[in-house]
Amino acid sequence: MGDIYWIGMDYHKEKTMLAVFRNQEEQLAGQHTVRSELSDILRVLERYRKLGEVRVCYEASSCGYGLARQLRERGFICEVVAPHSVARSAATRVKKTDRLDAVQLGRQYRSGGLKLVTLPTEFQEQVRRYVRLLDETKAEARRVKTRVTMGCLQVGAKYRDTTWTQRYLDWLRDLSLSPLDREVLDHRLRWLGQLEDDIKVMMERCEKLVEDAGGAAVVGRLMALKGIQFCSAAILWAELWDGGRFFHPRRLMSYIGLDCKEHSSGSIENRGSITKQGNSRCRRVLVDAAGTYRHKVGKRSEWTKRLMGQAPEVIEYARRAESRLHRRYWHLDQTTGSSLKAKVAVARELSGFVWGMMQETIPL
Repeated sequence: MGDIYWIGMDYHKEKTMLAVFRNQEEQLAGQHTVRSELSDILRVLERYRKLGEVRVCYEASSCGYGLARQLRERGFICEVVAPHSVARSAATRVKKTDRLDAVQLGRQYRSGGLKLVTLPTEFQEQVRRYVRLLDETKAEARRVKTRVTMGCLQVGAKYRDTTWTQRYLDWLRDLSLSPLDREVLDHRLRWLGQLEDDIKVMMERCEKLVEDAGGAAVVGRLMALKGIQFCSAAILWAELWDGGRFFHPRRLMSYIGLDCKEHSSGSIENRGSITKQGNSRCRRVLVDAAGTYRHKVGKRSEWTKRLMGQAPEVIEYARRAESRLHRRYWHLDQTTGSSLKAKVAVARELSGFVWGMMQETIPL
């Protein structure tokens, strides 16, 4: 049986550090610093492939999965690992270098103690980036609305009724302002109008992307949950993609960062706030949706209309989620005295129902 070379890569935009271990040897078999170009990295890897089997890993980062795909196409075993699964020693707080990071990554990869990231396809990444663009555009529109409202208050103009209706827009256009303030307000309104036009186009495009990618059924089931409309459902679908890879709801809660920190020993249990590790976009969507469980459902609510046309088991599952999470919200709100804690706890339970909606067979 030939040698196995375990290589940990500290991969950055400009340069990459490679730490090489042979079989179970404690000492380094080699270390290399190269430019972060595919040709330079391949030159090093090909040298070790002539000596035995090569297994490579690097941490998931903003550099993406392109390198892993390119290495796999050339016959290398290349894995991308979750950054939070890399154990950090106390020594790294004193001294941290690219070399030490690569060495630590290589050792832990060889021991099998790292969590591997499921690589999305290029099309999945493209869809995810487009859905994120839609989310970012909607967030920017909300920020512009806030600037308009705050700008009116700064000049002493107060609107006493519901904002962002047609009447409110007419009131903004009829405001008596100085020429400079009028120019600022008009510019922000034009900017907001452009953003809203872009959102309409993106929503139509996103609906077609979801349908083309075969996600219409999953997105439709997610929309059956109260507080989750199309944009939120598309974000959850694009970020998680395949709910089947989480064999238990707690795995999904951990992936989103909604599980609790814990430092317990013996009979002493000490649990803290949520970890906030993992996918922050999904976490924000679920926490926002959890706030809707504060209210009871009306007979003619938008959520009730969204249930029309759904399968009976989906409707039953969604109603059970609404009933449980509404009770849960008010129980936690009264016992903890904090609506924020109640909302986050409900978001954690809501992620379990999201997991159920993303399975092939809904767990009734």
